[in-house]
Amino acid sequence: MRVFFGLGLDAETQSEIDGWLSKCLPPFFRPVVQYNFHLTLAFLGNVTPMQLKSVVELGERVQAST
Repeated sequence: MRVFFGLGLDAETQSEIDGWLSKCLPPFFRPVVQYNFHLTLAFLGNVTPMQLKSVVELGERVQAST
């Protein structure tokens, strides 16, 4: 499974990005749907189920400390 840490974007920011993409990309491009837009902080790549458990625990600890 490919895993990353990321931040979600508010609806207004998602809408702004979507509008920009629709103007700038050629018509044959199919961008990601607006509600999936996010800011990737760290891409971890492929992890095993055992590693995923540790990654989730680490993420939960970081979230709890902020």
